[in-house]
Amino acid sequence: MDRFSSLSNGRRERESTATSSRVGGCFSCRYPAACSGGRGGHNPSLQPLLVRELARTLATKPFEPPDEKLPDALTNLNYDQYRSIRFAPEKALWRDEKLPFEVQFFHRGFFYKNRVNIFQVVNRSVMPVPYRREDFSFGEGLGQWPDGNIGFAGFRIHAPINRPDYYDEVGVFLGASYFRAVAKGQTYGLSARGLAIDTGESKGEEFPFFKAFWLEKPAPNASSIVVHALLDSKGAAASYRFTIRPGQTTVFDVEMALYPRDVEHAGLAPMTSMFFFGPNEPQGFRRLPPCGSRFRRTCDLQRERRAALASAQQSARSAGEQFRRPQTGGLRPDAAGEEFRRLSGSRIQLRTAPKPLVRADRAIGAKGP
Repeated sequence: MDRFSSLSNGRRERESTATSSRVGGCFSCRYPAACSGGRGGHNPSLQPLLVRELARTLATKPFEPPDEKLPDALTNLNYDQYRSIRFAPEKALWRDEKLPFEVQFFHRGFFYKNRVNIFQVVNRSVMPVPYRREDFSFGEGLGQWPDGNIGFAGFRIHAPINRPDYYDEVGVFLGASYFRAVAKGQTYGLSARGLAIDTGESKGEEFPFFKAFWLEKPAPNASSIVVHALLDSKGAAASYRFTIRPGQTTVFDVEMALYPRDVEHAGLAPMTSMFFFGPNEPQGFRRLPPCGSRFRRTCDLQRERRAALASAQQSARSAGEQFRRPQTGGLRPDAAGEEFRRLSGSRIQLRTAPKPLVRADRAIGAKGP
């Protein structure tokens, strides 16, 4: 599963030492590139295997929960209050350089408490993206909190895919390991995740999270942008290299190296959709017409599906299992979930690009950091 499994211990140590020296001694930092510009003012460089090596090393250490410390005024925000915190588009990363891509950032708060470290890479030189309170506008009715380095929760990528004079959103990374993409003329729909662990298990699902990103500055004529990411969780660590190509079809090429700590059930390239509906949601996509002679066939199908669903639920209860709504992405559902998927599979709506959002053919063991 990873290219290091065939290396001898001595070679592993030499490769780790070499990687450490290439980043200027920052390898021992909690967030290795975060000391960029510190300790003598040096800027470490992003070498091809750096993020992969960080993930491998991270997996050998005990898991540390993410930094969720926030002032109460940000922790207790509701949905509307959080949406009122807006990044100023004129402060977008690379805005003044008229490049084909720009990046805007999300403030921490509401559900998004984890601090995510974000860096830009210019000619392999790594520099942190600083948090500045003045880069955001804040709606009325928010509480007060002291100035300080609150940090970011995530970011979104903009590019002129619909009009040459306007930079639309083409991708977003926000919350746990979730990310989404938009194609030309479309809106957000399907969400992807970096990794799923124990989905549908009775012990509860584990949600890995991205803890750091490296954004490669695009060339003036670039048609794609490269994002590196470091993921962590109690069960595993992983590195990612996303090559994002927006357009008529927006494609995320994902290269991943996974380093388990203790994983029993994992889902690679998992998908999640808010447009999933089925017979347990009779109001789902549209309200069904009242039963009558004109709609007899519709009512018959509705009754058949409800009866089959009730049978599946009863079978699950008899087996001592709790009925759970299944999730997409190739993860193992329970017996009731299998029946539910069979009954409602034809009615799943996935609104995304005309072609798959994520190409998983290179998910493991490909070249990259």
